[in-house]
Amino acid sequence: MSELKQTAGVPDIHFKGTREGVLIVVSETSNFSIMMENLKERLRMTKGFFAGSDVTIDLGKRLLDSQELQSLEELMSENNMNLVQIVQGPMKEETKSGPVLRSFARVNQNRSSDRTYWVKKTLRSGQKVNFDGNVVVIGDVNPGAEIVASGDVVVFGVLKGVVHAGATGNDRAIVAAGGLRPIQLRIAQYITRAPDEKKDQKLEGISEIAYVKEEMIVVEHYYGFLRNR
Repeated sequence: MSELKQTAGVPDIHFKGTREGVLIVVSETSNFSIMMENLKERLRMTKGFFAGSDVTIDLGKRLLDSQELQSLEELMSENNMNLVQIVQGPMKEETKSGPVLRSFARVNQNRSSDRTYWVKKTLRSGQKVNFDGNVVVIGDVNPGAEIVASGDVVVFGVLKGVVHAGATGNDRAIVAAGGLRPIQLRIAQYITRAPDEKKDQKLEGISEIAYVKEEMIVVEHYYGFLRNR
């Protein structure tokens, strides 16, 4: 879809309709406070026209801290808009995968364990998902890709990249995948990596799950239940 006309008097904020929802492109030149004021004014002038829309915000090379990201998420929520993802950070010249992704979903703000972000594609080298909640990937996680989640991480494919579940200290978080071959796997403060030995061919195709037991990460095949921890 073509770019929507920019409202006069609110510089550096561009709205663009896409098949996935609304893309908001924000100039990198203004500081965070000015950016937020401009965005608030732009939303006020649209008078709820975008309410209920899925939203991606492109910040260009700008990088926000966690408090600024939360303020941006709250602003979208106040305007009844579903913040799906924020694109920020410089392009990585050595890859074609694009900038770092920080992803959000419309959730119950009082229960972070209910927050789940669905990635319906394979994560390729150079891509990163950082989410306060659970992350589910319908695809593989290739070497060079990274997932950081405060909750669980579930991959409907093979996990070969870097993963950190329970990133805010939740050692009850789990990592599950169709195959666990991570370069590095972390749950809370505990770290491990894929074993060097080859897998038993008879067990190929059986899902695997990692969790913390007795202050170490245990990896086992998953048959539809989790053993006592």
